Amino acid sequence: MGLLTVMALVAGRRTVTIRRTLRHEGWLFVRSRLIDDPATDGYRGRSRACVILDTPGGEPMVEPVGLNRVDPSFAPELWTCGLGTRHRTLVLAPPGGGHVVAVRRRSMPARTRRTE
Repeated sequence: MGLLTVMALVAGRRTVTIRRTLRHEGWLFVRSRLIDDPATDGYRGRSRACVILDTPGGEPMVEPVGLNRVDPSFAPELWTCGLGTRHRTLVLAPPGGGHVVAVRRRSMPARTRRTE
């Protein structure tokens, strides 16, 4: 099995997940903010851009699935799909269209939680 075959299988699976989410849920326009979540991997320090969504049900934090990345066009507002599902995968899109990114919920680090 070649590298291209493996890459095609991964991309196909991601496409199916995004289509399933889009088919069963509607889009919701929400406010958002980007944060860099630093992580250490052995001796290498790295950072992963995450998005905090300001939704009626709270402020879930999501991170891109796989090698997907979120860019500054995802803040301060974005379109999201899949908030009402029991699946972990949500779909984000910047206002005005653009690339669609699959993301998953994750727990918010203590340093970014709001204390009210």
